[in-house]
Amino acid sequence: MRLRRRLYVLALSFALGAASNVRADGPSFTTIDFPGAVSTQLWGINPAGDIVGFYTLSDTSSHGFLLSGQNFTPIDFPGSAVTFLYGIDPRGEIVGEYASTLTGPHTGFLRTRDGSFIPLEFPGAT
Repeated sequence: MRLRRRLYVLALSFALGAASNVRADGPSFTTIDFPGAVSTQLWGINPAGDIVGFYTLSDTSSHGFLLSGQNFTPIDFPGSAVTFLYGIDPRGEIVGEYASTLTGPHTGFLRTRDGSFIPLEFPGAT
C-alpha cells in the first residue's frame, strides 16, 4: 500500500512538473516562402540561424537559396538546370546537389565560404 501511494505521489509530481513547463499559448510557427516561388523547402540550419533549402518556380525549375536574417540569396551551381541545398555548417559552407539538365543525373557539391563550388562525385557512381 505504501509503495502504491509513493508511486501515485511520484506520478502526480511528474505530471504537475511537466504541466508547469508547457506554455499556455503553445509553440509559435513562422511561414517561410521564397518570393515568387510556388513551393519552398527548408533543409538545413546552422547555429547562427542561417537556413538553406530550395524553391520551385511555376516553370518547375528548382533553385537553392540561403536565408540569413530576413534576406534571401539564390544559390545555383553554375550552369545547372536544378540546384538543391541540404545543409550549412557553422562556417557557412553549404552542401547540396545539382543536375545539368532537368532529367539528368545529380551530382553533389560543396559551396565554400568564399563562394567557390566544388563538385563531389563518388568514383564510379552514376
